[in-house]
Amino acid sequence: MEEVLVTKYSSFDPLLTIRGEAIKFIGDDNPPMFKYLGLYLQFDLKQDLVSENIEQKLKDWLRVIDSSLLEGRMKAWLVNFYICSKLSWWLMVQDFSKSVIESWHNLIHSFYRKWLGLAVPAEPSVLYRTNEHFGLNFKDLVQVQRQLKVVKWHIVKHSKDPQTRQLFQHRLELDMKGQLAKGMHYHHACKLRVWNALWNSTLSLALHNKGVLGSATFDRNESKRRER
Repeated sequence: MEEVLVTKYSSFDPLLTIRGEAIKFIGDDNPPMFKYLGLYLQFDLKQDLVSENIEQKLKDWLRVIDSSLLEGRMKAWLVNFYICSKLSWWLMVQDFSKSVIESWHNLIHSFYRKWLGLAVPAEPSVLYRTNEHFGLNFKDLVQVQRQLKVVKWHIVKHSKDPQTRQLFQHRLELDMKGQLAKGMHYHHACKLRVWNALWNSTLSLALHNKGVLGSATFDRNESKRRER
């Protein structure tokens, strides 16, 4: 029977000094965390204090916008293009649970309904559907997080650091065994869809430039006639 090694992490103050001045200990910070290359690291390597800190910032930003003299549409525009953009970095680098992101999404959604005067029985997806599907094309934080995870793993996969690429392969192997969430499979599936879309659009453009395609349909008889 294989021995399972359980590792527990804990922070402690090593009481280091430089020229008689004590080096600041992370456990004395409020909240006890620090930022390294844009990534918040909590003293116990969890995410609860980090998520609470960011959620408080989100509430403060929404409160500032809500108390401004702007009209509702302008407030919604600021949140969609400014606040969601500020959150996007944390959604990509931090490992927040889906429930946390959904709570933030619901918080923003409540302000959208208030500012835009959306009726209670109105379909909420009208805010997030694309314009082609008669929606306002607002950012859905849950979907944004999924997209940014694909971006993150794409960066890791194609990193110039060989150890980082090995990390991607290791995570991919674990994911294929079902030991991790299906983020890697989602990365490959999205990449395949992108390549298929690019191939189809490139082929359609090439055929259109050659006069084979008229608008959006392909006429085989017309193609044969032009080849003659």
